[in-house]
Amino acid sequence: MSLLDQFLERLEIQESISFSNSNEVALFDLWKIQISQNKCLTIQEKNAFGVWEEVELSNCHIPLFIESGRVVFDTRHSSNFEEMLDHEHNLLKWKTYFTEAIFKKITTCYDYLNYRRTKITNNKILNFINNKLVSLNLEKFACLVSMLHSFFQDKLFSLKPLSEVFPYVPDKIRISTLLNLTIHSEAIKIYNKFLPNHLAMAKFIHISPELLKVIETSNFLSKSSFAKLILSNIDDQARFDNSDIAFFISCDHLTLQQLSQDKKTFIPWLQFFSKVARNCKFHDIHLLFKEFMKIGLKGCIKNRKYVEAIFSFFQSKSFQNNTSDLSYAIGYSLIFNSMNWNCSYSGNVDRYINNLDCGIDDIRKLDVFRAFMRFENEANYLKAGYSYGSLSKDFVKELLINCHILVGLDCNDTMFSDIGFVLQRVGDSYVLIGSDNQPDRSFYHTIIVGNEVDLSMTKCADYEGYFDEVLRSYAY
Repeated sequence: MSLLDQFLERLEIQESISFSNSNEVALFDLWKIQISQNKCLTIQEKNAFGVWEEVELSNCHIPLFIESGRVVFDTRHSSNFEEMLDHEHNLLKWKTYFTEAIFKKITTCYDYLNYRRTKITNNKILNFINNKLVSLNLEKFACLVSMLHSFFQDKLFSLKPLSEVFPYVPDKIRISTLLNLTIHSEAIKIYNKFLPNHLAMAKFIHISPELLKVIETSNFLSKSSFAKLILSNIDDQARFDNSDIAFFISCDHLTLQQLSQDKKTFIPWLQFFSKVARNCKFHDIHLLFKEFMKIGLKGCIKNRKYVEAIFSFFQSKSFQNNTSDLSYAIGYSLIFNSMNWNCSYSGNVDRYINNLDCGIDDIRKLDVFRAFMRFENEANYLKAGYSYGSLSKDFVKELLINCHILVGLDCNDTMFSDIGFVLQRVGDSYVLIGSDNQPDRSFYHTIIVGNEVDLSMTKCADYEGYFDEVLRSYAY
């Protein structure tokens, strides 16, 4: 019998997943987790000699699937063929993760004995694992995997403070991470104290014994020192300056969810945005981050001055309480299509921003024109507080905001504004006219469709008279 065969025999591996009772689970007879009724946790792992040892921290890298903040693996049968295929695909994917974790554990034990491990040795270990798993049919294996997920959901995952953190884990979590954080729950409390909005980062953090010890024993004096520790854990080769740390701390959860799509690019994007979007904070800023991430880091770096100008532009819009410009710019891909981002440009930045602003206004004008065409009343009169049949309040509110912006008025509290709007046709053009109901009435206007017209010289454009006529017709 070879050394490898003797080694595998000493491990005495019998079953893939087994439950001796409702409080204990064994995984491939290499890991054993026991959770008593009072939530007392005992972790055992086999050493290189096949002997069970109680350990303080787990190294079990077998994953658990997360769905909607719960540890769950759905085994419900479906008559839908696509759902059946998805279920089988998820099961086979989990089996691959399971096999990889077992292989890592066995080879680590084998290496501990200073045995020479070759490619042939690795293949024999993999064959050994697969032969143990092949004895289970797919249906029985699916039931065991489901029971395993339910075990951890019911015993650990639903408890605080874990329940506050792991809903942010996107699709899976290692059993070792779950167990180690259960034991060191104080680390979660410290994390929540300094970075309560940064739970999305949990998927990137390597929960090692060293990290847990540092978190629990260090006396962090500020958010900055704790944030630097977390960032260094994600990438220990990167160097972070004060602007990187400050930007990371200021990120809201939507921004972090967007930036953390890929661990490899998280730090480079963080460091880039910390410079170009410094001190920028406005509604839906995460959508602008998403737009630039769609363009790509190389293109953004090549045209950094334009990226900075775009952030400053929308920051200034937010000071005017204008949040719709960003929606138009992204919704109609005005930024993405504004240049070939793969090339470096050296044109006038102010001219570029002016063109972007004009492009947004052109779309807004077209939106306003189409909206007025939906009115059932031919008078086409728009004012806060009026009813417009089947048109929703949100639709009317958005239209009022756009009208105020187009004629150069403040878009604050538009639903309580005294300004009313009409749309007048002047030749081949359409003019948006706004006015209040004060005795010394003020008028505002802008061309939204067609060419410019001289309203002061064109007799057919007596917009003051037309406005009064509209009001009278609307009243009756």
